[in-house]
Amino acid sequence: QQHNRQALKQHGIRALLTLPLVVDKQLWGLLCIHHCRAPRVWQSDEITFVQEITAQVEIAIQQALLLQQTKIRAQREQVLNEIVGDIRNSLNIRETMTRTPQKRLAEFQVGRCVVIRCAAEDEYFEYRACATAPDMQDLTGHRLPLQDNPYVLSILAQEAPRATADVTDEAQLIPFQA
Repeated sequence: QQHNRQALKQHGIRALLTLPLVVDKQLWGLLCIHHCRAPRVWQSDEITFVQEITAQVEIAIQQALLLQQTKIRAQREQVLNEIVGDIRNSLNIRETMTRTPQKRLAEFQVGRCVVIRCAAEDEYFEYRACATAPDMQDLTGHRLPLQDNPYVLSILAQEAPRATADVTDEAQLIPFQA
């Protein structure tokens, strides 16, 4: 409370009109109008007018987000087409496996992208191709036991993608964390 009063005073705000910016039924941010000369009673027609402006800002944000998503989809489609083209132009599996992780690394801006060769009955899984950011270790050729890895085994069993936002929250990865 005291901190808020100090901020208002520090910035010379005497009256404040704040409206939520809601995009896709979620709070995106706020539109704030500060009156700094003196206290002020906001008139209902002023509030209505700012609500109309807010609605237009929300539409503009939504359109910008859709445009951004469309650009991302188009970029990913282009990368997919390049990979398919690489496969068609070179039947050399090693060459294709080397190029594919490099393109994923750039696309997703991640630290490492790896192609691993394994089957559920294998004893080990091996990092066959690895693209890394400059500060990351290349794991090409690295082998890990497969039978003691419930995380990978569960992926092999379901043949479906699995996304983990934070490996420290993944129970099956706890044994592998130092």
